[in-house]
Order: sequence, then structure tokens, then C-alpha cells
Amino acid sequence: MSELINDNIKNYQPKSYANVSTYPAILDCSLGVHYEQIPEYVLNVLKTIDEKTIKQYPNNLSLVEKIINIYKPYVELSKEQVSIGDGSYNLLTNINLLYLLGGKTLFSYVPNFSAYTDHAYLIGAKHKHYSLKESNNFKFTEDDFLTEMKYSNASLVFVENPNNPTGQILPIKTIEKIIALANSLNMAILIDEAYGEYMPVENSAVSLVNKYNNLFVSKSFSKGYAMAGIRVGYAVGSLDASKYLQKFIIPFNGNSIGRILAENIISNKYTEHIIEDTKEKKLKLLNALDSMENLKVSYTSSSTPIMLIYTNLDLNLWEYLRKVGLNTVSGLSYESLDKNSVRLMIRDEVDLIVKLLKEADKIIGEVSEA
Repeated sequence: MSELINDNIKNYQPKSYANVSTYPAILDCSLGVHYEQIPEYVLNVLKTIDEKTIKQYPNNLSLVEKIINIYKPYVELSKEQVSIGDGSYNLLTNINLLYLLGGKTLFSYVPNFSAYTDHAYLIGAKHKHYSLKESNNFKFTEDDFLTEMKYSNASLVFVENPNNPTGQILPIKTIEKIIALANSLNMAILIDEAYGEYMPVENSAVSLVNKYNNLFVSKSFSKGYAMAGIRVGYAVGSLDASKYLQKFIIPFNGNSIGRILAENIISNKYTEHIIEDTKEKKLKLLNALDSMENLKVSYTSSSTPIMLIYTNLDLNLWEYLRKVGLNTVSGLSYESLDKNSVRLMIRDEVDLIVKLLKEADKIIGEVSEA
């Protein structure tokens, strides 16, 4: 019966964060799960959830109201502009359906969140992209991106800010230049801020949704809020575009318990200290990497918890790190990267990460000299 399945789906091999290794992991720095403890006041909310909450479909707008209130100093939003999803990925794929069906073209810069571009390929979209170059230490170059975007003939432009896996942040001035060009070329644009809590709120593109058409900004509770298990995310968009997005959103999505927990953590300023705390740990790690012989780190921001580590040697870096007990995400999981790179998520145990990286750097050096 496989002849009934669309060729795009039959023939495409999705990229994956899942790697298999026979080496036990001493420390898992792969998936983007924040190391911070969830506050007790949020966990205590679980004790107040009654039978009615579980039995009824989620239909209250109190989380939407809290989201609107967060951005009130920067933009006046209506409830119709905020869409709740089962994680932000649910909304990313719906926005793809809104703009890319019929073999249309997506333009983005890579590497980026591979599951997102996987979905674009699976629905038959074409993908043109600007690649961050190892020769430039994977730093985003605004002029090069804008030039390639201009001639991409894309229907939808996708920009991560901060970027996964490099952890670099694009300033809001750059983001607005990209959005303005997209509008002038009649392209829709999606800014993915899954790691947005690791940059100042004033750098969020949410402030621009009333200024430009066909603009969406996606947000998540999985990263900075440390609540990946509740599967709640949201998108804020231009008013007209948001009305069309609602047609793709399933009824009563975003489960009731997840909405309640998200509402409580978002209204208690949980992430206020997260940038400074992350900076302290990341700078310690960056300083250690700077003294290593064989491991390099791409251009990145000190406030984000992820980074791209690579080597100039022709080897599978993920495997070498697993040999010393450090689990990461292989560069093979990303478009435009190779086996000589990995994404590492910072954990609370920074000293242990440094120790394991030094062990790997030494082993790699011995192998390269053999």
C-alpha cells in the first residue's frame, strides 16, 4: 500500500537529535532542557488542580491575557493575535501549512532547528538557504543573508533568534531589516524565539507584529522556563495573518494542566535572573575552550545556553565526546553541518563539562599525531 504515500514522505530521511552509543553518558548535554529547578510555587499548583479541570476541554483565555501583559510595555496586542499550541513546534508546522503548501519556497539560514525544516520538506516545500560558514566561525552576516533572501523567490522566511545550534543572537535592528525586506518582497516571515528568554525582552520581534504584515513570532515554555514536558507554546502574529492561522489550529489545543502551569510561571518573573546566571557559566566554559588545542567554538552569545563546538580534524566529534562520557547533539543532525561538530547544552555542572572536554581534546590530539 506504500504507493498511496506521498513521495516527499517516502523518500525523505528526516534528521534527528537521537544518537545511539555503547558508551555510558556521565553527563547529558544534548537536549535543550534548562538546568534550573522549577519553583516550588509552580509545582504546588498541581495540588490545586481539580477533577473539573481534567474533565473539561481547555477553553479559558487567562494564559493569553498573561502573555499580552508581558509585552504591554512594547506593543498593544489583541487576543486574536496570540495562538496557543501544543509546544511551539506545533505552531511552526501550522505556519508552514499556511504559507508553503503547493511546493512553495522556504528561505532560512542554516544550521537551524532541523525538525522545522524537515516538516517543510515533508509537505513538499522547496528550501533555499544561506549557510553560516566555518571560515567565518559560523557568524551570521547580515548583508550576505539579505542579498540571498532578495533573490530566493520565497513565500516564507524563517529566522531563528537566538540560533540553534550556535547560540548567537541577532540584534533587533537586524531582525527588523529582514522583516522589512520580506514585507517589501511580499514574503511572509517567521521569527522563532524558542530560546528567546536568554535575550532581553526588548530584543523580541513581538514588538513589531503591529508594524508589518504576515509576521509571526513563535515562543516556547520548553527552554528558558524549563517546562518541556507540558508541551505548551505560543505564537504572536500580525492581526490578519493570525486569523488565517487559526484555521489550522485544532480545537482545544494546549492541554489544561499545561496552560495552568505556564500561566503561573510566566506571571512570576521566573526568568529575570536567567541571562546573568547563564553568562557566568558560559563564560567559564568559553574560557576553558579557548585554551584547548583541537576543540573550537563558533561565534556565540554569552547569554545563551547552547553552543556549537567543532574541530578542523576529519573525525566524528560526537563519538569522541561520548567516549569520555559527554552526550551532545551531532552536527549530522543539522543541515550544512558535518560529523566534526556538535551542539552542547550548558548544564549546572560546568566544571565537569570542562573536565570532560579537556579529556576529549587530549584524546583527539593523540589520535591526530598518531
